[in-house]
Amino acid sequence: TLNQNAQEGYAQWLEDNTGYPAFEGKVVIQTTLVGEGSEASPYLIQNANDLVEMARVVDLSAEFAQAYYKMTANIDLYNVEFNGISSVLPFKGTFDGNGKKVSNFKITKPQIYAGFFGLANNATIKNLTVENFNVNIEYAANYMYVGGIVARMRAIGDGETAIIEN
Repeated sequence: TLNQNAQEGYAQWLEDNTGYPAFEGKVVIQTTLVGEGSEASPYLIQNANDLVEMARVVDLSAEFAQAYYKMTANIDLYNVEFNGISSVLPFKGTFDGNGKKVSNFKITKPQIYAGFFGLANNATIKNLTVENFNVNIEYAANYMYVGGIVARMRAIGDGETAIIEN
C-alpha cells in the first residue's frame, strides 16, 4: 500500500526487516528554478523567490549543493525571509553573481554558520556584491561563524580549491 500512488520513474518505498518503511533509490526534488544546474545551463537566480528556492534545494540535496548557479538581476531582500544558503549541507558548487548585487538581507534564525552562504566546501563564489547585511541572532552554540558572502569556506582534500573572486 505504500507505493499504490507512486509515479513511474520515482523510487519506491520498501518494507525493511523491522516492519518499518525504508526508502531505496534516488530522491527526486522538484524545483521552480530555470536551468539544468550544469556549467552550460546553470540554474538562474532571477529574483528573491529564486534565491529562497535555491537555499531550500541546496539544503535538501547534494545534487543541488554541487550545481552551477548564475544571478541575472540585482536582488533586494528587504522584508524577505532569507537565512542564507547552506545551513544544512555545505555548498560545493559554483555561484556566479554575474556582477549583480544582493542587498538588505537580515539573518534571524539561530545557526552556527551565518552568511549569504553559511558553509562552503570546495566551492567557487564569484562576481557577487553583498550590501547591507545584518545578523541578529542568539548564539546557536558556543561559537559562530559570520560573514557577508560566506561564513566558513574550506578546501577539503588534496588538490581541492575554495575560491571567492570578483
